[in-house]
Amino acid sequence: MMLLVQIPPLWFRIMDKRVLAHYDGDITRADMDPAERDKVLARYGAVGVESIP
Repeated sequence: MMLLVQIPPLWFRIMDKRVLAHYDGDITRADMDPAERDKVLARYGAVGVESIP
């Protein structure tokens, strides 16, 4: 895992899948940066979810 931390694109590719699996595919349950929330929801298919201001 320490090697993955050194390469951010690889880290996110692996960890995003693990986070989705942990929350049974419901990305809206994950804690995320408010500035990145809309981008993440769009990427992982959370359609019809309103963003928190």
